[in-house]
Amino acid sequence: MRRSECLLVCIAALVMLVAGCTSDGSSRAEPESTSALETTEQEAAEPDELEPDESAEPASSSGDVDAGAEAGPSEASGSEGDEGAVEPLRPYTSTVPTVDDEIDTSIWVSRSLMTDTEVAIQWSAPDGAVELQVHRMLQESESRPDVEAMTDANRIHTSVEVAGTYEDPTVEAGALYWYGVRGISADGTVLSHGWHRTAAVTDVEPPVPVSNLTAEVVDGEIVVTWDQTTDNFELHAYRVLRSVDGAEFEIVVTTWNLDQTSFVDDQVPGPAQVAYQVVSMDFHWNMSEPTIIDVDLN
Repeated sequence: MRRSECLLVCIAALVMLVAGCTSDGSSRAEPESTSALETTEQEAAEPDELEPDESAEPASSSGDVDAGAEAGPSEASGSEGDEGAVEPLRPYTSTVPTVDDEIDTSIWVSRSLMTDTEVAIQWSAPDGAVELQVHRMLQESESRPDVEAMTDANRIHTSVEVAGTYEDPTVEAGALYWYGVRGISADGTVLSHGWHRTAAVTDVEPPVPVSNLTAEVVDGEIVVTWDQTTDNFELHAYRVLRSVDGAEFEIVVTTWNLDQTSFVDDQVPGPAQVAYQVVSMDFHWNMSEPTIIDVDLN
């Protein structure tokens, strides 16, 4: 009996040992199952990893903003197209010119007095000239003559004043003249020249003041407009002046283009009371009474 019991115990122990080996094998397979689960979780996590790219879609939306920003140059090019058209006057950034487009660039010549009995001119100093020759010829057209039109036959004065003036008392009342000045070097070479149109006419009557003066704030700029005016002899220019908060009026622009009847102030001061004057000027430099308009920027 005892031997039987021992045999049963041995068989039971052997069964337990085999079961234990199977159990170990199963436990070793669990990591494989865990590894497979971890892989599945990683694959499930991929959409989360895609979120930055999806959240970048709004960046694609912000790309729409960029596209809008790219429209800026398009608008700018539209502005350039506008600039190609005739635009209103704008303030000068340098000294306001006091001469018109009839002045030759090599020698500046201008009129300082015109009456029925006398015309006076003045000129700038040309480089290298030791003598200035003044010429006069009747005005047959408003086209400036060539330098070849200055001859000994129409020379009326010779000056050694490099920058000087000349008063001509031999004019015929009512006549229109071209006055020319040539700069001559020491060896007799013509270095430079200039022409200026004049009239032997007495005129002390100023032009008619401009009318329908308006001023409007548009896109941060002030647009000033007026109607063309007239003069008893010849209208010659418009001048725009500006005052800020009651200060003295200062010239901001002058034009000799009589078709130009508008001005854009693109240098608008901060909150202020701004006033604009527009003055018309005739061929004899007579100035009209100013026409004034106020703009409240406060």
